[in-house]
Amino acid sequence: MNGEFKKRLEFLRLNEEAKKKVAALIDEAGKEFPCLACPSNDTCENFKWYLKWFSKE
Repeated sequence: MNGEFKKRLEFLRLNEEAKKKVAALIDEAGKEFPCLACPSNDTCENFKWYLKWFSKE
């Protein structure tokens, strides 16, 4: 997980184990995000939002 969400996760000052668990949860949910398979990613505002917050790995 990269992007704005990862940056803001640092502000919570969780211990490393908790940060890893939260990041893993978000990564798992992101794999089911339907926009990742959509052909209109270059022009879609929803996909731009996704990239800002979660990036694409």
